[in-house]
Amino acid sequence: MITAGGANWGAGDRAGLPSDLRRAIILRSDFVFLLLVLFTASGAVYRFGVINTYLWYGIYLWAAARFALELPGLGRAIMGNWAVFLWPALAIASVAWSLSPPATIRGGLQLLMTTFIAVFIGARFSLRQILVAIVAVLSATLVASIVPLFLNDPEVYNYSGGFRGTFAHKNTLGLRMNILLAAAILVFMAPGRLKTPMAVAIFLAVYGLILSQSATSQILALATPAVIALLWALRLGFRATALTSIGVLAVTGISLTAVFMSGADPVAVMLDRFGKDATLTGRTWLWEIGLHEISKHPILGGGYQAYWGPPQKPEVLWIRSNFLETVNGFHNVGIEVWNDLGIPGLVALFAVLLLCAWRAVALYRTGASALAIFPLFFLLILGVSAVMNNSFFRQHELVHILVCALYAASGAAREQFSLLIQTERRRLQPQALAQEGVIA
Repeated sequence: MITAGGANWGAGDRAGLPSDLRRAIILRSDFVFLLLVLFTASGAVYRFGVINTYLWYGIYLWAAARFALELPGLGRAIMGNWAVFLWPALAIASVAWSLSPPATIRGGLQLLMTTFIAVFIGARFSLRQILVAIVAVLSATLVASIVPLFLNDPEVYNYSGGFRGTFAHKNTLGLRMNILLAAAILVFMAPGRLKTPMAVAIFLAVYGLILSQSATSQILALATPAVIALLWALRLGFRATALTSIGVLAVTGISLTAVFMSGADPVAVMLDRFGKDATLTGRTWLWEIGLHEISKHPILGGGYQAYWGPPQKPEVLWIRSNFLETVNGFHNVGIEVWNDLGIPGLVALFAVLLLCAWRAVALYRTGASALAIFPLFFLLILGVSAVMNNSFFRQHELVHILVCALYAASGAAREQFSLLIQTERRRLQPQALAQEGVIA
């Protein structure tokens, strides 16, 4: 596959262009493709309906044309990252028992194409390139969301309160700002010349989180710097880790002590602080409905997206009329997957996430840059947010794309690091040093 440091497969001459020129054109167009995919998957234009649909049509066509240029390279990328294709494979297979086969086959094929695109991105770009692109795109989406705010556009506000901008819901905006915050912090920490743009992006992320009033995202945002600091300290050594851990525990202990001394219920205080009730803004109600649906088909599920897929399904219309017009899931990944794909779905969900975690930990332990923290941090935060949202194992979703792309990028980065270490070790062997004239 053609990459920034990769090789040309020789198709340039056959295309009538000089090899170097063709390679340069493809590399630049690939980065535009990356930005377009991240922008569309972010959900910034989701509520504009037809625009979002046509953007995905364009991405599919562009991806198909790009894949056709390097089928052998794409094949190697797929084989090296086969695990993430378990999700779309199972989703498509569930059409055999689906309660709504058209919705299942459509969703399954879209999930497959989304995964193809994500693996291409992870194999094609370095971790740094992906994170810089994330920062650029999500910063731009927030700026685009803020502009209508100054034009007094009422559509930028959520019906239940909070700012959503151009996104479908304030929680979507909040989660995107969480990702922006973490990516910008780590790129800022890494060597490079992007300190000022990253500082601006951090400010934008915090501003977006405050505007969104998304409780889940704000809680995660409060934890983000602490988790990054702890992971970074672990890499610096035991002493730094101990000092950081003591600091975190001290702040947590003081806060909890203050709450208990006030005689208040800590859970009630937290919910009240973020403007929530005991149902977590209706989520527990959705979970009860989801568990009731699971009881009807607990082993294999009802088929991928068979419950929410049919637009005129009476049960879905009733939920949307009583909860929120745009709701399209149970706001819990485990319940969503179990209802769709049963026990095989849960096994596939946890198996793939464990493999992602294995690669993320391996990169975290061997990578030299702060950027190596991001895949592991992303999985940790994802595990927490998955309890409150259904943001991956879904087609066209930014989080799903990042899960798969980071899996591929982590594997490629670790292989490059291992190759570098092996080369350095060979160079330092006495025979190699003698050949280079370093020793006699």
